[in-house]
Amino acid sequence: MSVLQKHGYRPDINDLWGVLQSMAVTPSPALASGKKVFERLGFKHVSLDINGRDFAFPLDLSRPLNSSFNWLLGKCDVVTNFGTTEHIGQRGYIEEPEGYDKSDIWASQYHAFRNIHSLARADAGFIINMVPAAGCWPKHGAVEYEPRF
Repeated sequence: MSVLQKHGYRPDINDLWGVLQSMAVTPSPALASGKKVFERLGFKHVSLDINGRDFAFPLDLSRPLNSSFNWLLGKCDVVTNFGTTEHIGQRGYIEEPEGYDKSDIWASQYHAFRNIHSLARADAGFIINMVPAAGCWPKHGAVEYEPRF
């Protein structure tokens, strides 16, 4: 947190509340919203999430981006995946684990990572993927990424 504070980020009560709530259900606490961190550091920030919370554009990343997002394609300096993609394809898997076709999960994963790459600038874009390492958080999402991935 001190690096963020050196660059102007000042946590507030909502961040503290977010950390406390996260600690109750996750092994690594998160800030209330990544949007707050990036915007307080002076970055323009766009979030895409199926739930639409924290000012995110509601979008199912398991499907190809539709034309309403053409304005964003290839324009992002940085695209972050902080624990999102391991949940892509999870909905059906959780609802029907025995009868669920796992190939649907991998098709969803393909679209999610293709979308990430489509959003990043081709000439100088960065993609940061931070997802749980294999074996560190079993049964956390639809996918547990192996090191060779």
